[in-house]
Amino acid sequence: MANRTFKKFTIQAGGTPQPLVGTWVTASTGPSAADFQGETLANIPVNDSSMFKQGDYALFQTVTLTVPELVRVQKVPDSTHITVRGLVNVRTGGAFGTGDFVSLSLPINRPYIQSTPGNAALLYVGTAGIVKATFANVIATLQFVSAGTQPLEFVDGRNYTADPMQASDLWIDGTTSDGYLPSFGIA
Repeated sequence: MANRTFKKFTIQAGGTPQPLVGTWVTASTGPSAADFQGETLANIPVNDSSMFKQGDYALFQTVTLTVPELVRVQKVPDSTHITVRGLVNVRTGGAFGTGDFVSLSLPINRPYIQSTPGNAALLYVGTAGIVKATFANVIATLQFVSAGTQPLEFVDGRNYTADPMQASDLWIDGTTSDGYLPSFGIA
């Protein structure tokens, strides 16, 4: 079993849940004309494309978690674009919380999330629809620790060969600029 690791991510705006491993569309865009195979390729402007690799699946959805659309990443041309195959809907762009969310959508095992030292407050790990004020859809909270102290972590120890969940199922909320380090086991 392999691991998929990522860079440090930060909470963009406390009180606005975000995909655990994801980004948002920064400028509205829609599908392009069909290619020779009858499929569309669209170059999507995103805030950060670092979590995607060619061949990954990406889940687009509005900020209200509607109009979900699963597409395949054709290429990652630079740090702020992904080129996807099969986009059907026009995607709304804008600042965080206004542009459509884009999540990495891989079958995974053993999600692991570690808070970074020096965070200001709790991190709330959960699923779509997470509400930190009421703990709705919260799976775990990670206590903040001072700089130079071993941070806290969450790991779902279930390990199945069938990869029981999707990376796009996991969301996070916390205090603006607090950080976390996610990784997944993948088959």
